[in-house]
Amino acid sequence: MTNSRARQPMRTHIPLGRRVGFSLIELLVVIAIIAVLIGLLLPAVQQAREAARRSQCSNNLKQIGLALHNYEGQWGMLPTATRTTPTQTGRKQAAALARLLPFVEQSSLAKRYDFRVNWFEAPNTSVIPTQLAVFQCPSTPNSNRIDTKPITVGGVSFAGPRACADYAPVEGVGALLTGTGLVDKQSEGGMGALQVNFTQSRIGDIRDGTSSTITIAEDAGRPVWYIRGKIDPLATVLPGGGWADDEQDFFMHGAKSDALASAPGPCAINCHNDGEIYSFHNGIANVLFADGHTKSLSAGTDIRVVARLITPRSREVVADY
Repeated sequence: MTNSRARQPMRTHIPLGRRVGFSLIELLVVIAIIAVLIGLLLPAVQQAREAARRSQCSNNLKQIGLALHNYEGQWGMLPTATRTTPTQTGRKQAAALARLLPFVEQSSLAKRYDFRVNWFEAPNTSVIPTQLAVFQCPSTPNSNRIDTKPITVGGVSFAGPRACADYAPVEGVGALLTGTGLVDKQSEGGMGALQVNFTQSRIGDIRDGTSSTITIAEDAGRPVWYIRGKIDPLATVLPGGGWADDEQDFFMHGAKSDALASAPGPCAINCHNDGEIYSFHNGIANVLFADGHTKSLSAGTDIRVVARLITPRSREVVADY
């Protein structure tokens, strides 16, 4: 006779009082460790992302620099904010960046743009809302901004949508700096390499050296007015935000340390974006030089040095910066 006990499965007895799984305290410790690791890794990830964005921003400026040279090679002059191309008659307002469209792989868009009329007239109203990544810095909040600020140009009112740009030609050293002692005498009122008011300028006119003359710089975030990284308390809407807007270019006036960063003042970089060198990179702003190279200028760069770099014919001596 078979023993019935032999056919029964063995039972595992768990001693009373023995725990299975984790206690609440252990779970909290694990969660705390994970939170600490995330806290350590997140800044590194953010820094890596910003480094990539800054690199892309610099590459955009390099493409624009190549476009400037190709434009000058074709037309015999650098683009200005208001002068027509040599084959066209009349003086119609158009931004320098708009003139570079065929040279930044936007030939189809350039064919739709009509330089025989002002930038805000038909048929250009269907072109200027086009978002162009090459004119946008990825570090800028809301890169795909649309400007609808009402403006009056030549007695004509316009409030149509236009896509914005984060880069702008530097026209020169602003008149407000004259007599302040913040810049060299020969820099006062000096025009930049890319001029306005239908003035022609060529690479050969840059006597101070193409490698030490700024042509285009970041003036990011317009038409929203940013002051030292924050939107201004008055919610001011700035002009010149659109890449096609003829007011996109700017003169450098510098800024004071007051709440509204009023001009003139010693701060030349990253104090505000109302027609000044301004970026959303931490402590630097990217600029394009006439020879096509780009550089990240420190936010602490002396305004006297920046003025020397802007003026191409003043014969100032530019030391290390």
